Amino acid sequence: MNCLINKYKTTVFWLSLMCSVYLVPVQAQPPYSACFTVNASRGCAPFTLRVTSCSQSGPAVGLAKPIYYYDVVNAPTSFTNDTFKVYTTPGIYTVRQAVNDGVSSTVYTSQTIEVLATPVPNFTIEGCQGNTVRVRITDTYYDQYRLDYGDGTIVTVLSGDYTTYTYSNSTPKTITVTGEFVPGCTGQSSSKVFTPFSGLVSADWIDLKVISQSTSGSIELRFYTFPHMKYQIEQKINNGSYYAIATIDATSQGVYTHLMNGLNTSTNIYTYRILCMDACGNVSSYSPQLSSMILNAIANNSFNFITLNAGISPVFSWYELSVNSSVPVVTTFPKSDNNVLCGKEYCYVAIGKLSNLSAHTGTNIFAKSAMICTTAIVRNTPPDLANINSTIENNTVKITADAPGVGVSEYSIMRSENNITYKNISTTSSLPFTDASASVNTTSYCYKIQYEDNCDNLSNISSVTCPILLTVIEGRDLNKLSWTSYVGYNSGGLKKYVLEYLDENNNVISSRDMSLNLSYDDIPDPSVTYSIYRIKAEPNGNENLISYSNVVRINYNAEIYIPNIFTPNDDGHNDLFAIKGKYFKDFSITIFNKWGEVVFLSEDINHSWDGTYKGKPVVCDTYTYIVTAKDNNGKQFTEKGLVHLMR
Repeated sequence: MNCLINKYKTTVFWLSLMCSVYLVPVQAQPPYSACFTVNASRGCAPFTLRVTSCSQSGPAVGLAKPIYYYDVVNAPTSFTNDTFKVYTTPGIYTVRQAVNDGVSSTVYTSQTIEVLATPVPNFTIEGCQGNTVRVRITDTYYDQYRLDYGDGTIVTVLSGDYTTYTYSNSTPKTITVTGEFVPGCTGQSSSKVFTPFSGLVSADWIDLKVISQSTSGSIELRFYTFPHMKYQIEQKINNGSYYAIATIDATSQGVYTHLMNGLNTSTNIYTYRILCMDACGNVSSYSPQLSSMILNAIANNSFNFITLNAGISPVFSWYELSVNSSVPVVTTFPKSDNNVLCGKEYCYVAIGKLSNLSAHTGTNIFAKSAMICTTAIVRNTPPDLANINSTIENNTVKITADAPGVGVSEYSIMRSENNITYKNISTTSSLPFTDASASVNTTSYCYKIQYEDNCDNLSNISSVTCPILLTVIEGRDLNKLSWTSYVGYNSGGLKKYVLEYLDENNNVISSRDMSLNLSYDDIPDPSVTYSIYRIKAEPNGNENLISYSNVVRINYNAEIYIPNIFTPNDDGHNDLFAIKGKYFKDFSITIFNKWGEVVFLSEDINHSWDGTYKGKPVVCDTYTYIVTAKDNNGKQFTEKGLVHLMR
């Protein structure tokens, strides 16, 4: 009993209860003996206990049947008449019976029961060639284990034992282990799938990669594994001997990655091979050898010199080189890369390929170097800037150009004003450049750019670009627009100018094709309060660049022209008192004689006074007029004056 207590570390509760029933005694008799049996003294949770009394029967000795009480809940005051109990918590329990015979004091007896936990059992499986499996029970909880090999064969084994079994074929099997207590009950089961194999095959390489090339670098190996096989990785350094560095117990089928750190990959060549083994000591042939590579790239004037050390053995069938993550191309080493630009970084990766194919990928097994980068050096005049463009934007000049394809240290911006000598006005590390000091509404500017690359080479001065300067002269009935020529578009030249009419947010309302003309007379709409103009230049080639002029706004105030004399004598000259004007609305005119009588009234500006009143000519005299109207912004104004009527 002490062993059981220690095994399960379960507190034993001894339960006691004194229950007395007072009956009228008949005669002195010995007390009844307490006695009961249980359906099982050991069981798995949840365990149902049933008790049956075997005490002396009362009627057999001429007495009333005694009363039986049972303590089955591990509580000292919880005796019950119930004869069953379900235990859900594992442990060791003491079950007591209390018997009251009605004559003497209550008598007791007890039994111990064990309620067992049922954890999932643990076990391992290993494979051997010849369709053989080795099963080892690593679990120690149960008394014994039922081992089902999944093909109808079932055996009983103990913990710690290796059990070897050979299948008749190589189809996958589900191996199940079930824990058992003797005596007692059956616990839970666990299962694993095992695929038998008739023989071992060489390890299937995928690739080797040098992750970092340094005195404390890293190498990654990838190969294909099958479950229940062991893979021994062996390494040699330079021309040394092979030695085992790791043994892999494969638990699944798929690609296995093995990473090794702290290797001197900058000076040493590491070569690897893999041996496939089973649990019974059988081995396959070695895999092909695969080695690391040492790649170096040195920048020389106008070319990068690339060398590769791939060791003596094994010899790769061919090599490929990738530049800045481009598609690798077949090459030989050493190699000069002449297609370089100053200041640009070039990163190289070398790939060595074996003629052997990976059974998993169907492609050649390969090794890949670390990525090695260098910045090119060129002592030549760097490329000219292309697509120089200038445009007016937010009352500043914005200057752009295509990136030259080399590293640029700085750009120098040169400017001329009104065709005067060019001067350096600024330097910048990048384009576009914004000339905020330019007076874009009054001055014509032209620009050139020169840059210095990261190799201290100075480029040629670029071609000229000049943005458009738009000038507008406001007239009484028309606005005279003129603009300077746009200079740029060196690829295909200028296609045309476009006159754009803008709203107050500089959105285009309408536009007019100006061809290659540099002026235009625009008649404003008399119903508007302003005109906003801008000229756009479009290229004829493929520059895909647009250049805009400065924006010019003309505001219009109401204009009204009232004569001070007219001569209605039917001679065809100045016969009407006609009022002219523009940029106003809601017009009305009232004309009074010297006695204050209204002699003419109209709300139509085109209806002029002919010097009559009620169909008859009025006398020559001076008359008073009042004109009211609203400008196009809705502001009302009034004009008063005198007009002289003469015949």
